[in-house]
Amino acid sequence: MAASANPQQQSLSSDDFFSGILIALGIIALIWFFGRDAVMLLWKGFKIAELWALIHLSSNPDIVQNGHLLLRDVEGEPFTKITWKQANFINGWIDACYNIRIGRFQFSPWMLFLNFLPMVVASLVWSKGKNLRQTFRKPWDLAVYMAREYPWMLPVIRQRSSILARKFVSSKGYFDSLMNRQQQSDWPIHPLNILIDNKIIDRNGNILPDQMDTWVQKQLGPKAGQTGFSRPESAALFQAFVSKEPARLLKAYAARPSALKKMSGLNESARKKYQEYRKRHAYEITILLAALADARKNGILPPSWFIFLKYINRPFWYALHGLKLPRPHAEGLPAIIQYEMERHDGRPVEQPQSQWVIKGLQLSIDETDWKKSKAWRSYVNQG
Repeated sequence: MAASANPQQQSLSSDDFFSGILIALGIIALIWFFGRDAVMLLWKGFKIAELWALIHLSSNPDIVQNGHLLLRDVEGEPFTKITWKQANFINGWIDACYNIRIGRFQFSPWMLFLNFLPMVVASLVWSKGKNLRQTFRKPWDLAVYMAREYPWMLPVIRQRSSILARKFVSSKGYFDSLMNRQQQSDWPIHPLNILIDNKIIDRNGNILPDQMDTWVQKQLGPKAGQTGFSRPESAALFQAFVSKEPARLLKAYAARPSALKKMSGLNESARKKYQEYRKRHAYEITILLAALADARKNGILPPSWFIFLKYINRPFWYALHGLKLPRPHAEGLPAIIQYEMERHDGRPVEQPQSQWVIKGLQLSIDETDWKKSKAWRSYVNQG
């Protein structure tokens, strides 16, 4: 049985209907009483300009003389008292002045212009849109356009364009091709896949501390050396973070990969700051995290500005990406935990904090029924 309509809703609908009618009647009344005056006001201004142009441009003495008379009448008559008959007479006289006679035919160039004006405007709009489509027909055309304002996206375009370019190169089967593309993907890895791929978890579901220590050490990367960073991208990134204009340097890194090598040597100011950070941090990545945190105190510095690092050093990228996030990605978790421990102690901490990484990854996979997942069942069946 259908439910009856709510009387209150029916009343509201009726009120809305009558309100709409009243608004429509009000608009019609405004047009009736004031619409004519508005039209005449615009018409008067336009015709004064048109008569003035005719008087000064025409070589016909009759047009000049009659134009002066009509101009005086239009200027002296209030727009509220101009009748439609007067307006039509002046319009007809002006059209007659524009008319050109060719044999038995007579036409007005002005009216032709007004008739063709919409088509001209439409063609310009169409050609503008067509040019835009031509500009972005190829991926690299879009990249060139974006390089002016959004150069940080160029590394993403380069990476994904290269993946798509290799899509049909090999003669492998369909499923082999899919697996190959998955390996080339730049998406974050699920915590369970990290544990399985690195054999950190046994087939009973227990995380192995020794294997975790090895993986954590790998994610942390090299310890801070006495003179600087061991890799050029780390040195260039640090130099950008401690500079007065980090955005300018990061734009250069994204647009031109060669700029990373040019900035791989720390300048005098950056070396001094490196030594200051080295007093409180034991690893290169924790120094970068500290430098990024300090740089963000002076302005916006989002991870997208240095996304190029993702395709060079994934652990460092996910660590910097996850700084101050409530749920950082698992690949960057070891470095973030190490950095927070050093902040808490106020000194360098060389011992990897694997116990906290184990707890974090365990909490992450326990949020789902991971033992029923396809990845886990496949891992167990392999044994």
